[in-house]
Amino acid sequence: MVDPNRWLKTDIIKNHDFKLPSELNLSNAKDVLRLADDITDYNRRILGREKKQAKAKGDTKCEAKYDTEIKASAAYRDRLRLLAEGHNQLTEPKIAKSLQLKMCGDRFGDLTVDPIALAAGQVKAFKGGHLAMEAPSDETLHALLTKRFVKTTQYAQQAVKTFTELVKLAGLPMHGRRSSKHKLIRGVGPSPQQVLYYKDPNTLVERLQLLVASKRAGNTGVNVEISAILDELMQTDAIPRELGVQLNKSLLVDKP
Repeated sequence: MVDPNRWLKTDIIKNHDFKLPSELNLSNAKDVLRLADDITDYNRRILGREKKQAKAKGDTKCEAKYDTEIKASAAYRDRLRLLAEGHNQLTEPKIAKSLQLKMCGDRFGDLTVDPIALAAGQVKAFKGGHLAMEAPSDETLHALLTKRFVKTTQYAQQAVKTFTELVKLAGLPMHGRRSSKHKLIRGVGPSPQQVLYYKDPNTLVERLQLLVASKRAGNTGVNVEISAILDELMQTDAIPRELGVQLNKSLLVDKP
């Protein structure tokens, strides 16, 4: 058996109250990977700050000490990730990585996705302990991340765009021969210009409010869907045409 602690600076790891790899339950890959993310955050917030303070004081000896500890912690973090991934490969059924465009717990490739925020209509994806992406979510994006692809489902254009960005950030392959999700993100499936229309006007209005909030927060990729929803509301007489035109101008025309 390979010693999981081999070549690690175990004294430094223990001094910072972290458990050695040999003391962890590697079968719980979720907790091990979360610990790895916590170590990245610890290096940045605690050890990195101490090192900067030592440097500012001109204490080269102390600065070198923290630099050694940061490197030791980083090696420890990398070992944890390697052990967790290796355990999964040995114990889980072998599935082609190109087909795994779906969350496993709160993991999506290299990302950790907050499941509570996702259920509440917001994607918060973390990579290496840092927020890598934050975007609005709807039920179709939730389905793309957590469920199997359904050919009869119309996926919102913004959901497909956000899902594609997440796939890239997660380090997952963008191409797959038999995966319908791969076809969708490459534009081979439903048209990239296709927008999800709901039968209930109230649901459309709720979606519109979410998109407007996203636009005000700086997301410029929602204009097409906003315009499409306004058109749908006008065509179904859910709102007067004059109001739709006015909203279109106020929401989409950039002000000087």
